[in-house]
Amino acid sequence: MGRLMTVNEAAEELNIHPTHVRRLANSGKLESYRTTPRKTMITRASIEALIDENNNSKQHQTGDAD
Repeated sequence: MGRLMTVNEAAEELNIHPTHVRRLANSGKLESYRTTPRKTMITRASIEALIDENNNSKQHQTGDAD
């Protein structure tokens, strides 16, 4: 499973609002676990995968290569 982050930590890492993190988790774009009825934890690996996906998408749009 790896390291888990709170919704707020994930939001800071992704530079988005916590509500959007919850939407991404609910849609399956971020792997998440309910630890209590009011607490959701997000996997660090899924955050990194989303960041990589967005970076690759931006590179393809601008034509940049590594």
